[in-house]
This record gives sequence, structure tokens and C-alpha cells, in this order.
Amino acid sequence: MKFQGADLVLLFPVYEKKVKEGKVVFKVRLVGDGRTHYHAGDTYSATPSREELLILLHVAAAIDWHYVHLDEKRAFLKAPYQGKNRAFTKLRDDQQYYEVFGALYGLKTAPRDYQQFVYKRLTALGFKRLVLCSCIYVLVKDSCVVILYDYVDDFIVFGSSRDILNEWVVTFRESFDTTEPVWNSTNFLGLEVCRDWEKHIVKVTMKAKIEETCRRFGVNESSKRHDTPMPLSGYVVKDYEFENMSVEQSCFLDVRGKLDYLAVVGGLLWISGIRHDILFAVLYLTWSTKEPRQHHMNMALYTLSYLFYSSDLPLVLGGSDELDLHGYTDAALGNAPKGRSVIGNIEKLHPDAGAVTAKSTATSLIHTASFEAELDGATTSMKHIRRVKNILTELGIILQSVPILWSDNQAMIRFVHGEGVAKGVRHMELRMWYAREQYNSGGIVLDYMSGETIPTDKLTKLGCKASHNVFTRNIMGLKLLDT
Repeated sequence: MKFQGADLVLLFPVYEKKVKEGKVVFKVRLVGDGRTHYHAGDTYSATPSREELLILLHVAAAIDWHYVHLDEKRAFLKAPYQGKNRAFTKLRDDQQYYEVFGALYGLKTAPRDYQQFVYKRLTALGFKRLVLCSCIYVLVKDSCVVILYDYVDDFIVFGSSRDILNEWVVTFRESFDTTEPVWNSTNFLGLEVCRDWEKHIVKVTMKAKIEETCRRFGVNESSKRHDTPMPLSGYVVKDYEFENMSVEQSCFLDVRGKLDYLAVVGGLLWISGIRHDILFAVLYLTWSTKEPRQHHMNMALYTLSYLFYSSDLPLVLGGSDELDLHGYTDAALGNAPKGRSVIGNIEKLHPDAGAVTAKSTATSLIHTASFEAELDGATTSMKHIRRVKNILTELGIILQSVPILWSDNQAMIRFVHGEGVAKGVRHMELRMWYAREQYNSGGIVLDYMSGETIPTDKLTKLGCKASHNVFTRNIMGLKLLDT
């Protein structure tokens, strides 16, 4: 009766094998079974986005900032447990009970408890958390700035002055028990990062993750080489089209096959955060996660083969100390399942650099005209541009010019410019006036770029080898490697 209402959480061991600093490390930790943590209370914990990190890497490369990577040891256990009710834990087949006082791994509250603990320590050191990004903190000291990107217990810290950043690292480690700082680290958060100081660029790859995923699903040197993420013939969205396939291709996967398919798509989703050239293919694969067919699994393995033979292809950021925000938008009418459209959006901080944000999504509405779909895409891209600009503003980084949004639909551009009215269209009233207001406010320039050259074209449809190569060169920023 003394501890009535408390949770009893069972402990179990988790074994891990990882490569750290070139050495194979075996680790084991005791983890609580969160399924039995019934009275956890508030559990929300903000998640950092890959896009935010790419923005910071672009800025660091462009203006020659240094960065340092630190990892807090046994991070969660240092944070106090803040669950709603008391919690106890025990090993299976053991009669000894232990009360939980720290943010034990596996508890529902552990991520939130640790994040709040990080916030308290960073604010005590003078940092301010961004309004837009809960996992980015800024410290201004005299004319120098220190920017901290918090990915759970990994900290990537950027600084405008190497000396100030070095001083700060010493102070930081007095409050945070971290690994040794790694300056301009080449490996962190599953990324491989290579800097070219002379060209002011950074090349980001996920070679290890790609190779790991390929090995898991049997894609190797003996697999057929593919030069595009998906063949043109592989794009099948209408049910009657499957009737023309062989039974082997059109059959639905069994339970085991579904799990494998979800695992492949999950890996591809993670990789596509850096490899923007596979975004449309991955979007296609996500549409069938509920009832995948053998055809969809074949297309997923096709995409893996493409990645396997291009695993060293980098996303290239930086290139110039003049930061110019360029957005690109495109839409394909009715080519998604159930008559929906696909819109693509890209944002860059240099026209020749790789994209810091890139999206390929199906619309929630069924558009009856390309004008509506293009307007939907422009509205979404305006929001993305505003977000990137506002993040930079909070960081104290000034753009060289007004952001530009490029589209290949002249009718939509003329409408947003206020040169006409749209008749016979529905579901667009709010987006219509939002787009006009954003343009009229002077915060964004909307201009025309032909469909043959706009880089978002292959975010809404597949292309042949030649067109895909042009698209890849643009969205991955490979032009910067030529200079």
C-alpha cells in the first residue's frame, strides 16, 4: 500500500555492436520495458530535423565556420526522472526492486526528461533556444556567435571564431560529461562529411548506411546495375494496371514480406534525407505500405541497387559566402493514387548548391486543373522559404537578397502577381490569398523558369537516364565540384 499507483517496469539487456573511431565496440545496457510505464504523464520531446542540420552545414561551409562534435556519456541516466508517478524496476526472476531516480533508457518519459535537463544546463550557460527550432541554441558573445545543434545526446556546435568556440567547449564540458571533442568531424549522426576549405564546400554522404541497408536485403556486386531510382515502366498506381501483370508480380506480399517491405522503405526514407535524387521513387513506395505487392518490393530493391552503385554520390553544400535563398516548385496533375496530384519543392542557399530542403508529396485534395495544383505547390514552397529565412534570421545570419521562388506555370505566376482572377476552380481560396499576400509583402519574388530546366520536375515524375542525371546534378549540388 505504501507505493500504491507506482509503475513496475521490467529490465532487459540490449546488446549493441558498433564501430567507433575505427574499432569494433561491444556494448550492453539495461533498458526498461516502456510498455509497462503506464502513468508516465507528459512525454513529448522535440525532434531535430535533418533540414536544420543541412542549413547549418551549408552556412559553416560557405563562410568558413568551424564545428565540433561532442557526445554526452550515459546521457539519459544523468537526467532526473520526472514521471507523473513513482516508478520501480526489477530484473526478471529477481526479487530485488529498485526505485527509478534517473531517466532510465526505455521509459516513456526518458527523452523528455533528458531534453529538459539539456535545456536547463544550456540556458544556464547563456544559450537561447530558437523559437522555430527547439533543438537549436544560440550564444552570442561580443561579435561572435556559437550555434548548438542538439540531436538527443549528440551536440554539433558551430562557431564564427575557432578561439571562442574552443573556449566555449572547455566551459561546456564542465557541465556536460562528454567524449573528447572532434573538430570538423567527418562522421556523425550516420553521415560522412568531407570539407573542402579551398572551395568553401562540404560534401555529405551516407555511404555506410546505404551499404548496410543493401547488405541486409541482398543487394551487392552481383546485383544488376541501375542508373535511375525506378524505371519508367515501374510507375503503376491504378488497380487495373496490375491486372495486366503476371500473377507473380501482382500478388500481395504475405506477413513476412510486408515486414521486409516496411523495413526497406524505412531505410530508404532515412537515406532520402540526404539523397534527394530518390525522393520521388521513395514517395511512390510509401503509397503501398499498407498492401504492398511483389511489384512494389521489386521496385524497392531496384532503388536499393541504384543507391548501391552510387553510394559515394555527395550532397554538396556551400560554395559562396553570399547566401541567397532560392525556392523551386512544380506540380504534376492527377498522377498520384485516387486522382491526387504530386507537388515538389526545393530550397537552396546557393543556386548551384545542393538542396537544404527538398520534398515530394501527394496533395490531400483532388485538383481539377493544373493551376490549382501549381498554386498548392507554390503555397507550400512559400512556407518552406519563410521557415528557412526565419531560422537564419533567428541565428543572426542575413541573406544577400530577397528570396526567389521559381515556377514553370506562367498562369499561376501572373495570378499571384495580381494580374488576373481565377474562374471555375475550387478548394483554393485560402491558398490563393495567402500566396498573393506573401508576394505583395515584398518578402518573396516569384519568377518563371522553364519546365525543362526547373530542378523540381523530377520530384513529380520519373525521368530517363539522361534527364535524371541532369536532375541529380542540380538537386545534389554537383555543379560546385566543377569550380
